[in-house]
Amino acid sequence: MNIFRYNPFSFQEITNNKKMSQIDLYYREFGHGEPFVMLHGNGESSQNFQIKDRILAKHFKLIAPDTRGHGNTPCGEAPFTLKQFAQDLYSFLHDNHLNKVHLLGFSDGANIAMLFAMDHPELLKSLILNSGNLTPSGMKPNVLKAIKREYKKLESMVQTKEVKHQTALLNLMLQEPQIDPSELHHINIPTLVIASNNDMISRQHTEMIAKSLPNSKLVFIG
Repeated sequence: MNIFRYNPFSFQEITNNKKMSQIDLYYREFGHGEPFVMLHGNGESSQNFQIKDRILAKHFKLIAPDTRGHGNTPCGEAPFTLKQFAQDLYSFLHDNHLNKVHLLGFSDGANIAMLFAMDHPELLKSLILNSGNLTPSGMKPNVLKAIKREYKKLESMVQTKEVKHQTALLNLMLQEPQIDPSELHHINIPTLVIASNNDMISRQHTEMIAKSLPNSKLVFIG
């Protein structure tokens, strides 16, 4: 049984229980108001977000955690998977008494956000998905080919701690996520799906994500 999955008690009641974290996520926060959580992409960190945005900070408490094995958050002992990262996010919200959050995810952060929303839509007020993908095949062929080439290069190198970590990051992109579009149909929270016109994710794939979400708006920029 997944101990992180929502149970019949309200989230407020769950927060009265003991701390759930297997690992403490490093995070930065700024501003006041409704919680606005920002998830970075693969190999990045919370430093990729400008959380001291004066306009947003007037209306929201901006919260940017470092995913497990990224930035200032250690890898820990749990599996290095997107599903684990989504479970880490649930624990993070639980331990910090955060409920009804606005959740933004970029790249793998968007994939984590989708996995989280599938299990815990009741904890979200809105969702912003920037350059997410449901499967590795959602990436453009030339991008996927370049990642595979870099992965093979790392495999042939001396397996230092850093090389192993970089290999694990690339492996995430080659193996995950694995989301069936039909699994998004029950996520009825307001969702903004964003991608660049020159994105590493194919336009058709981004359109499919938006169509699979019943309460979404799709925007291409750039």
